[in-house]
Amino acid sequence: MKTILVAAALLAVSSAAMAQDALVNSYSSADAAKAMAAVQAAGYTPGVVASAQAGNLFVRATKDGQSYMVTVTPDGHAYAGPSLGAPIGSAASNPNGPNRVGGAPAGRGPASGGD
Repeated sequence: MKTILVAAALLAVSSAAMAQDALVNSYSSADAAKAMAAVQAAGYTPGVVASAQAGNLFVRATKDGQSYMVTVTPDGHAYAGPSLGAPIGSAASNPNGPNRVGGAPAGRGPASGGD
């Protein structure tokens, strides 16, 4: 009987811990909207929510032609990290051309069937 009670207690504790973990790194659409507004108020153009952790949302944003990761805290403060360079997909961020993703120049290398 004692073994059953201990097992039940362990199951209850582990279930609660798993449920809490699922909520720590999640966010609602209202949280995302609040984060986007905070990013915009800080002078950046919000992109997408890249991730969330412990109530903080990490938003990809642009300003003056540069990309940034902006952290928005639960109380609505926005903190931008250093510039990540030109936005992904822009000609400035991809010297191989607008539709190429790194590697050898067009017409060269194994991906293109060239030499």
